[in-house]
Amino acid sequence: MAKRNPPREVIETYAGQVSFFVPEAAYAEAEEHLPALVVNVWPKDG
Repeated sequence: MAKRNPPREVIETYAGQVSFFVPEAAYAEAEEHLPALVVNVWPKDG
């Protein structure tokens, strides 16, 4: 019986439906969008 490989199963199952990011791209994406999200979640006191 073949050994299960859950990460590979996820990739094979969803590769055609989602985008997977390498760590560098994920950090770059977060750096681009997090500041706007933080401002929207925690507005400045009036």
